[in-house]
Amino acid sequence: MPGPVSDVELEVEVAFAELVLADDDLLQAEFDELVAAVLAEPPPGDRVPRPSRRGGSGPQRSSRPPTPSHVRPRPAARVSRRRNRERSPP
Repeated sequence: MPGPVSDVELEVEVAFAELVLADDDLLQAEFDELVAAVLAEPPPGDRVPRPSRRGGSGPQRSSRPPTPSHVRPRPAARVSRRRNRERSPP
């Protein structure tokens, strides 16, 4: 966590913000730079698998049917389980 901000640093930040906000073109340029910096590279976990150089259509799904761990319970099954559960006192 950064330390306390000095009065001079605060004045510089306020002056910069006022300068940028006073000029629409400068404001748009600053916004574009911020967006470009944030979106320059996707987050580590959000990468989309790319096709291999040999071709192909990406990851192949298994031909086996889904196992119970992959199947979501039906809404009726979830509701019935909730009705059978005893509530604790408040």
